[in-house]
Amino acid sequence: MLLTVMILGGVMIGASAIGSLLVRYQVRQVNDALDSMQALFVADAAVEQISYCFFRDACDFEDPPPMTFESGAVSYSTQTTLTENAFTILSQGVSGQTTRILEAAFLR
Repeated sequence: MLLTVMILGGVMIGASAIGSLLVRYQVRQVNDALDSMQALFVADAAVEQISYCFFRDACDFEDPPPMTFESGAVSYSTQTTLTENAFTILSQGVSGQTTRILEAAFLR
């Protein structure tokens, strides 16, 4: 009788441990998806800002004004290349430990 109770208790503790591990992985996936989305949107905002500066002559596209975001955990960096045939924007958005890179090329 005592052995049966101990075995059943061990099985229930093992099942609880596996269940909590699965929940932990799913929570991590949700957070990674949120970071990925934020990094992508930040990179897209940087491409849009430099495109606006370049095509509207509203500001210097090589040194655009800094953007501020509500979340302090996001950042971005950009690199522009202007040749006689194309204008290329490379934007890197970072949120948490996730990085997303976008590239836009405008041909003349």
